[in-house]
Amino acid sequence: MQTPARFTTEESEIELHHLMGLIQETISNTVAISSKLSNPDEIFSTVVNFLNEVRKAILDEKMEMHFFTSLCRLPLYEIDFGWGKPYLVSNVCVPVEMVALLDTKCGTGIEAWVSLNEPYILEFEKDPDIAALIGSSLSRVDLA
Repeated sequence: MQTPARFTTEESEIELHHLMGLIQETISNTVAISSKLSNPDEIFSTVVNFLNEVRKAILDEKMEMHFFTSLCRLPLYEIDFGWGKPYLVSNVCVPVEMVALLDTKCGTGIEAWVSLNEPYILEFEKDPDIAALIGSSLSRVDLA
């Protein structure tokens, strides 16, 4: 379920610990709301309401939208549809700024699939913290 997390500030940048706190608070609120849902109609209605809220925010274009998702701890590399387990699991290329986290095939790490609009790609690639984390494993997919 997509859950909108809003951050409004007078500052032009957000500190990492504030972002992490916002994400943690949003996840906690979503878990609390979800735990109270008892039947399929309530679940469907809640999901539709969240999606409508996200859609409205996108259409209003009054805010920057960034999507984060995690597929960690899902046994994606263990799924066998009859032709064997997957060699590679990835997300599809999406036309929005998005970060998707997935477990590595060996299960000891986490991959981050990052989709950015072009003006931000070089800035992201040159960030020293990102460069230290990814080393030479950065791969880029151009959609042009």
